[in-house]
Amino acid sequence: VIGTNIFAGATNGGVYFSNDDGDTWIQRNGAFPDMEVRSLVANGTDIYAGTQSDAGILLSTDNGINWTDVTPAGMPPSPVMSLAVDSNNIYAGTDGDGIFVSPLVGISSTSWIPFNTGLTNQVIRSLKIDGTTIYAGTYGDGVWVSSTTIPNWSLTSSTMVGSSDYIQALEVSDSAIFAGNISGLPVLYRSINNGVNWIQSSTSVFEDEAVYAIINDGNNIYAGTEGAGILMSTDNGITW
Repeated sequence: VIGTNIFAGATNGGVYFSNDDGDTWIQRNGAFPDMEVRSLVANGTDIYAGTQSDAGILLSTDNGINWTDVTPAGMPPSPVMSLAVDSNNIYAGTDGDGIFVSPLVGISSTSWIPFNTGLTNQVIRSLKIDGTTIYAGTYGDGVWVSSTTIPNWSLTSSTMVGSSDYIQALEVSDSAIFAGNISGLPVLYRSINNGVNWIQSSTSVFEDEAVYAIINDGNNIYAGTEGAGILMSTDNGITW
């Protein structure tokens, strides 16, 4: 969301734009009509799209009418599955080539550098920034954590079940961190000590359906699942 404008990324159709609360949608792909969008993030009035390997990372400064290719030079053709921004930088998680970072000011194809020191699993499905800490959800190796300034990744999720640490979604709410799992059980983890320990947050209402999206609106937490609909928690993930 940027102001009263809403953007939706589709793997078949690219970026769609609505300025009437989603009643109508306009396709806005500019010079990239066939883009397959895997992630979106807004920074002020700028919006970034992480795409399948066909288009890399695109930037629009005019609500999606025009897009500029800012893909890291030399980055292999990897899907950009997750994007995150803080006050200074943008981070991009790829599906096999780790994480790249660039300053927001002066971003271009040559402004990116790898951000992978210590990260042994470079299949990144989710990123979440909490202050000066960044969390990365990997496909098959749980959640990793690093400072946002200097990459020094360490595994936080040794307490996760080894066969259920395919982390598609991350969110922070107060002192809790949530990790949505898309393979095995439990489908949702919760940590209240910065990822040192993880406990099952999902209950029977999730019907063991994979969690693909989590968001905190400041009051409640919402989880989007693969087959059990959208679930809400009003007590920071204790019950849903």
